[in-house]
Amino acid sequence: MSRSQLQETKHRITKLLEENKSWLEPVEGIYEARVIGIDELASSVKHQMSSTDIILHTSLSAYFIAGPETRQLTVAGPRGSGV
Repeated sequence: MSRSQLQETKHRITKLLEENKSWLEPVEGIYEARVIGIDELASSVKHQMSSTDIILHTSLSAYFIAGPETRQLTVAGPRGSGV
C-alpha cells in the first residue's frame, strides 16, 4: 500500500468517526482503531460484538473500534495469501 493510500485511508476513517461520533459512548475519551482484516470478514465479526462496538467499512479494509473492553483480534489473511 502506498503512502498516499495510507493517508487517504486515515482521512476516510477520521471522517467516518466524526460523522458517527454520536453513536460512540466515551471510554475515558479514547477509542482505538485496529485493522482486523478484509471486508468479507466484517460481517462475521460484527455478530460477535456488543452494541457499543462499531465496524467502519472502507474500500481498503475494515477497522475495529474498541468498545468498553479493548479487544485484540487475530485473523487470517485473504485465502491463498500465506498470511
